[in-house]
Amino acid sequence: MGFTLIETIVALAVLLAAIVGPVALITKGLVDVTFAKNKLIALHLAQEGIELVRVQRDNNILCDYLDGGAEMSWKWDHEAGGGVGNRLDPQPEGDFTTMRVDSSDLESDTCGSYTVMSPDFRTGSVSSPLRINGSGFYQYSSGSDSPFVRTVAIDMRIVGGELAGDSPSRMEIVSTVIWTERGQARTVVLKDALYHWR
Repeated sequence: MGFTLIETIVALAVLLAAIVGPVALITKGLVDVTFAKNKLIALHLAQEGIELVRVQRDNNILCDYLDGGAEMSWKWDHEAGGGVGNRLDPQPEGDFTTMRVDSSDLESDTCGSYTVMSPDFRTGSVSSPLRINGSGFYQYSSGSDSPFVRTVAIDMRIVGGELAGDSPSRMEIVSTVIWTERGQARTVVLKDALYHWR
């Protein structure tokens, strides 16, 4: 018995329908996995931005403690590498200072007889992409460009019943990571508030 042309076309249509569904599902799954991977990386990079500001705050409080709270001692909002008195000045509420911060570019700061390593905060070129080195670490100094751009914005605020002229007691942080995937801009934004806890 021979197959007619119509039977052959119907058989091919059934086979094609059986193949197209799983292939489309696999393709969608691969796209979703790539998006999930990039979003997870972006979330970690955004969290790292907040943690680097937290490290700086903790180093500042430690140095102030080691100096005994002297008059010219570091304040909790001291900016890395700036020497005594270089502080993240309070701005009008909502006026953020946007910086890039890198965990691989640590600066050595001396407080009293101790040395602390602090992240480097830079206000220039905040649109530079992070680079990924051969070990898989994201940084600005070396490696190949990654699709991720991170900015960390800080807003110093005086809160509560404090007097005008008081030093800020709250630091609002917004860590943003932006990347482009399949022609579409993606963004992850994390926010946190740090306080002067000493």
